[in-house]
Amino acid sequence: MTQNSPPRFPLLAYLPGIGGLVARLRPWLLLALVALLLGVAARPARAALCAAALPTPSAELVAKAQQQTRNRGFLWRITKNGHASYLYGTLHVGKLEWMFPGAALLNALKASDTVALELNVRDPLLMQQLQAGVAASTAAPLDADLETRLERQAALNCVSLDSLHALRPEMQISALSVAAARMIGLESSYGVEMVLASYAGQSDKKIESLESVPEQLQSFLVSNGAEMRELVASGLEDLESGNTLQLLGTLSSVWASSDFQKLNNYEQWCNCLNTAEDRAALKRLLDDRNPHLAQRLDQLHSDGKRVFAAVGALHMIGAMGLPERMRRLGYQVQRIF
Repeated sequence: MTQNSPPRFPLLAYLPGIGGLVARLRPWLLLALVALLLGVAARPARAALCAAALPTPSAELVAKAQQQTRNRGFLWRITKNGHASYLYGTLHVGKLEWMFPGAALLNALKASDTVALELNVRDPLLMQQLQAGVAASTAAPLDADLETRLERQAALNCVSLDSLHALRPEMQISALSVAAARMIGLESSYGVEMVLASYAGQSDKKIESLESVPEQLQSFLVSNGAEMRELVASGLEDLESGNTLQLLGTLSSVWASSDFQKLNNYEQWCNCLNTAEDRAALKRLLDDRNPHLAQRLDQLHSDGKRVFAAVGALHMIGAMGLPERMRRLGYQVQRIF
């Protein structure tokens, strides 16, 4: 490899089994990072509607995808104290051809010495803490009718009951939603975070976490049985009606085309904030986390690091989004694409 040629993204980054966080959809879908990182298992298709995990892509498919690279997602350059960092809005499921960075994105990665993710997915201690925090034993059991509906969705979407039952109910909804995404050609193993972590590892760039495990768990997990039943029932209704796939399809199209205007109007078209519970959950999972994410990024940058910070795309929208928060912290903020 020549000095100017980019590091090649290894095939390992695209293997099924570990994924990234599903992009910010309904509040219950925000939990998918945990379910995926803990390896919720898929099994071979048994029913007509069952979408099994994608096979390992051939060398020919990988080569073809690398020849069709283009910039996708949402990228900003943020400048303060005489040097620049980058803020990237990610999608946490995707397609093989989306996972090879375009020229602008690759230049930003090469110009950075640190990759900052919500959590460092390559840190085994963090993953162990995450697993302990979302274990089924930490939640009260669900009503029998909800359990039956969850198991029906598991059968339709090739999710192992053993792996599903090992998780708290809100994580079960997330795992099922990610598995259902395969029916429209979206795969968690093509999520951006794992690709970026792989790139950082082979490029000798340090990986930093923008949050701690307790901070994420406080935002993700519900606190009482009534809220749990409402969240699971809402998630099941969307899976059963097809709303989950419709929203995933729209959001993935918006991300792939870098349509920030439409992303910024998310609340007007997502049909996902119809109840006070939905609105409160989304605030907790987005707006309430953004101040700390911005402060942590500012800390890394102020320490002299050139940071490539990758966070779910819906953290970027509105007056409470990360680009606006970085402006209020004194940064010059320029959207690249």
